Amino acid sequence: MNHISHETMKDLDLEKYMGKWYEIARYRFKWEKDCERSIANYTWDPVNQKVLVENQCWVDNKMIRSRKATAWVQDPNDKGKLMIQFDDGLPADFGPSPYWVHWSDYNNAIVGGPSGRFLWWLSRNNTVKASDVEPMLKVIRKYGYDTDKLMANPMVVIK
Repeated sequence: MNHISHETMKDLDLEKYMGKWYEIARYRFKWEKDCERSIANYTWDPVNQKVLVENQCWVDNKMIRSRKATAWVQDPNDKGKLMIQFDDGLPADFGPSPYWVHWSDYNNAIVGGPSGRFLWWLSRNNTVKASDVEPMLKVIRKYGYDTDKLMANPMVVIK
């Protein structure tokens, strides 16, 4: 088993991170079973200092399910380490769970957690340059994740 780095983006600009993200690749995840395309929408709640999350699962260009959650920074000195709690009433395997932004240039992001069970490569759009794939895989490996376990989103266009 790989050793997952506890390094995250300590200076993550949460407001800049907000918006729509397309899943480029991920580890197998029960909620996303059968999803052809997954999208995450993040909205900053300045009153409560939290992130409002909506994850969507799409099949045949139709959203078939979505989940809502709230995320918050655990430690103000490390803004890349968030906790996420699904609050949509649907069954969850865990209570609040780590949501770690290991790396982001605000066009791409690598998100995981200390257990190494979860990993997402997110992008602001669903088109990826072929020349960007290997550099992103290198970033993923840097944080201790096994890129052989990655499942590419079938709706992603590589050009």
